Amino acid sequence: MSRISRLGACAEELAIAATTIAAFCKHHSNSGLPGDSIPPDAPQKVLQAKQSVITNSQKLEVLLAEPADFIQRLARENQLLACLQWLGEFQVLACIPIVDSVHYSDVADLACVPVDQLRRIARMTITAGFLQEPKPGYVAHSGLSAPFVKQPVLLDAAMFLSETLAPSALHMSLATKRHGRTHQTDQCAFNTAFNTKASFADSLGRRPRLQRQWPSFSRYAIADDEAGVEDVMTRLDWLSLGEATVVDVCAKTASLATALTSKYPSLRFVVQSEEQCQNHTWSRSLSATKLHNGLSTPPESDTGPAARAAKASERLELQQRALGSPQNVTNAAVYILRLGTASPFTSWHKLRAQATAELSAHADILRKEHGSRLILVTRTLPKPGEVETTVEAMARFRDLTLMQLANVRELETSEVVELLNSVHIEGGCLVLTNELRTRNSGMIAFEATYQPQLLG
Repeated sequence: MSRISRLGACAEELAIAATTIAAFCKHHSNSGLPGDSIPPDAPQKVLQAKQSVITNSQKLEVLLAEPADFIQRLARENQLLACLQWLGEFQVLACIPIVDSVHYSDVADLACVPVDQLRRIARMTITAGFLQEPKPGYVAHSGLSAPFVKQPVLLDAAMFLSETLAPSALHMSLATKRHGRTHQTDQCAFNTAFNTKASFADSLGRRPRLQRQWPSFSRYAIADDEAGVEDVMTRLDWLSLGEATVVDVCAKTASLATALTSKYPSLRFVVQSEEQCQNHTWSRSLSATKLHNGLSTPPESDTGPAARAAKASERLELQQRALGSPQNVTNAAVYILRLGTASPFTSWHKLRAQATAELSAHADILRKEHGSRLILVTRTLPKPGEVETTVEAMARFRDLTLMQLANVRELETSEVVELLNSVHIEGGCLVLTNELRTRNSGMIAFEATYQPQLLG
C-alpha cells in the first residue's frame, strides 16, 4: 500500500471511530452524566473506537513526520516528563483546587516555589492537556491532571518513570560499554545510572519510595495483562464445546470466567488460584463482577442481563490449588494455563520451571481424557508488524524496561512452542494445534492436545 493510500485509510478509520465516540459522549451528556470522558466500563464498541483513534493518530504522525518533527517531538516529551517530575517533587498538584482555578502566586506560596518557574512549567504541561489556564494568571486542573490528585498512585508511576527508568534508559549505552552482553542482574543500566552493585530487586527492598512507586508504574505503564487475556480468549470457538467444564488455572481474578459464562450459558467454569478464594482480593473481585452484571438487585425477568448474569455466577466455582500440585478436576474439556510474564524479579528460567510443573500436572489428564485441550496463555514479544503499532510499541517498551532494570527480556513465541514440545507424556506427546493472537493485544494463546505415539 502506498503512503497516500495508508494516509487515506488511517484518516477514514479515525473519522469513523471519532464519530462513534462523539455519539456516545453526546448520549451520556443528554442522560445527565459527564459527557466529556469515556468511562472504563463503556461499551466494548466505544472502547475499541477510542483505541482506534489513538492508534490511527499515531500512524498519521509517523506517516507525515519529517526528521525535524521527530526531534521536536522527542524534545517536547522530554520536557513534559521533566515538568511532571518538578510538579510532583514539590507537591504542586495538591495545591491546586480540584474544581476551581487559583492564581499562580497563591499556588507558588503554598508549594514554596518561585512563581515564574511554576508559570513556565505549568504552561508547558498545559500544551499536552495536563492542567489548564481558564483565564490569564490562573491555573486549574484539567480532566487529565485531576486524577493525579485523586489517585496518588498515578503520580507515583510518573515519578518512577522520571526518577528511575529515564536515568536508567539514558545509561543503556554506558552499561553496554562496561559489561557487553550479560545476563547478570547487577550489571544493567540501572546499576550504571545509580552507581550501585545492588540489583533492582534488592534496591526495591531497601528503598521504601521505590517500593511504593514500582507497583504503580507496573500497573499503569506496563498495561493490564488480564484485559489482553480476555481479548484473546473470547475469540476462541467456545460454542463448539457444548455443555462443558473449563478450568482456569493460576488465575488472579474471576473476570475471564465471568465474561465467558455470561456469554456462553452452556459453560461451567472452575477458577483455581494459589490464594485463599475467600480472601479480600477474591471477595472484591466477585463483588465488582456482580455489581457490573447487575447482581446487586433481583433480576426483573428471566431473560434480562441481570438474570443471565445471576445464572452465570451459579456456573462458576472457586478453588484453591498450589502451583504444580495434582489437578483435582479431571473431566474438563479445556484447561487454561497462565504462564507468568517476565519481570525484573522473574527470569525465563524461573517461568519455564513453573510452566513445566503445571504442564506435567496436566499431562496425564490429557492422555486419559481424549479430546481435552490445554490452552497456554502468556505475553510474548510480537514479530515486527504482527500487531498494531501501539501494541508493538508497548511490547518493545516492556522489553527494554526489563533489560535496563534487570537484564531480563520478554519471551519469544518460539520459546513457548519449544516448551510445549519438550513435555513428555507416557505413550505420546503434546501437539500444538493453534496459535491465537489479536492485533490489539500482546497476549497469545497456544492450544495443544495429546497425540498418541504411532507404533511401528
